[in-house]
Amino acid sequence: QINLDGKVALVTGAASGIGRTVALAFHGADARVAGLDRDAAGLQSLAREAGCFAADGDVLKEESLAAAIRLSEAALGPIDILVTAAGVLQRLVDILFIKTFALVAQESPPLRQAYVT
Repeated sequence: QINLDGKVALVTGAASGIGRTVALAFHGADARVAGLDRDAAGLQSLAREAGCFAADGDVLKEESLAAAIRLSEAALGPIDILVTAAGVLQRLVDILFIKTFALVAQESPPLRQAYVT
């Protein structure tokens, strides 16, 4: 078993899924854990369950991420371990491909014709 006593871990996507599992495992290995996620309710659940520090924030927004890091370090000390488990891939696909293509197809008559048929 790994001992992370005294280490500070920041886990993104900690409210659910892989991020939550990692945060709980690190807590079980005696790390001080800051969970970062947009899901405030999920973070509060994690904080109640494992005593993790809940840092509400969005990894895709630089200002939000920076504020969450500052709050986490103020509460727990300097970050030793970073786990990036935030599930942003679907959001990026939606923005970069689906919405962009739909907008271009809507605004460009030749593409609109190709998109409709």
